[in-house]
Amino acid sequence: MTRLSGALNTFGLLCFLPAVVAHELTHAAVATNYAHISVEQWVPPRLSLRYPEGTPNLVVIVANIAPTIVGTIVCLLSVDALLRLVDSNPVLGAYAVGLLAIYLSPSADDLSVLTR
Repeated sequence: MTRLSGALNTFGLLCFLPAVVAHELTHAAVATNYAHISVEQWVPPRLSLRYPEGTPNLVVIVANIAPTIVGTIVCLLSVDALLRLVDSNPVLGAYAVGLLAIYLSPSADDLSVLTR
């Protein structure tokens, strides 16, 4: 990896860190009464949710896709505001849309519970 690509990766991580942290905290908020939650890695942030035996499958599924559910609802409720922001300030609007897209995008691990 060249210095430039390393710098760009770091810049990208810092720019989109709020969305990644919010995504992980949404998992934690939904699973807090059912799972043992710990930090799996710090950069980029990633949580580990360990559910005790007998946890209902629905709880595990909802906790894993919670950011997608919440993000979709936020998108639907804020379409008008996002469009006005993009129209008035395209750079800030694109950044806000990017943050929302990263927040609501499920990872492969998030989706893996759907195939169990």
